Amino acid sequence: MIIVENIFKTRKIAALKKWTNAVDENKVDIEVIPLVELINGFDHYYTTSSCAGRLTIISKSAVRSKYHTDFIFKSHNPNELSIEKIGYPIEFKQKELWMLLEPPNFHIGAKNLDYAETMVKLALNSGLGKSKFQSISPGIVVEILGTGHMSLPLGFDGEMAVSKEYLKKVLKIASSMLEEEQIRLARFHEQLTKFNF
Repeated sequence: MIIVENIFKTRKIAALKKWTNAVDENKVDIEVIPLVELINGFDHYYTTSSCAGRLTIISKSAVRSKYHTDFIFKSHNPNELSIEKIGYPIEFKQKELWMLLEPPNFHIGAKNLDYAETMVKLALNSGLGKSKFQSISPGIVVEILGTGHMSLPLGFDGEMAVSKEYLKKVLKIASSMLEEEQIRLARFHEQLTKFNF
C-alpha cells in the first residue's frame, strides 16, 4: 500500500508541474481549465491529459498514417463548425482529407481503486458513456470519455469527395453532437463540485 501511495504522490507532482507549464505556454484547451483545476485540487486525483472535445479536419498520406499529418481546421467550439468558418472546397496537399469529431477525453490518476471507481461512476452518470479503467499497474488511471465520435473521409488526391451541401449537413450534425458532449462534461463538472471526496 505504501508503494502505491508513493507512486501516486510522485506521479501527481510530475503531472501538476506538466499542467502548470502547459497553462503558462497556452497549450491547453481553455474550456477545460476550471475542471482540470478542480480535479487536480482533490487529494486523491490528478489529470495527465484533457480535451474538451473537438472537431478537426486533417490531410494525411494514408488512413492509418500517424505521421505527416496537416491540421487544416481545429475547434472545440460547436458554434464554429460551419461551412462559412471552414470554407469550401477545402484545399489539401496530401493523399487523403478527413474530418474527425472527438468527444471530451480525460485521463485521471487515482490514489486507489475505490477512488478510481468513484470517478468512473460519476462520469458514467453524467453521460460520458465510454469512461473506464485505463490501467491499474503500476499506477491507477481512469479514462473519462464521451460517446460522440465521427470519422469520415472528405477528399482524395487534392479533390473533394463530398458536395458542399453534404458537408453543411455533416457539420450541423457534428456541431449538435459536440454541444451535447460538452453539456455532459459540464454535468460531470457539476457532480464533482458536489461530491464529498
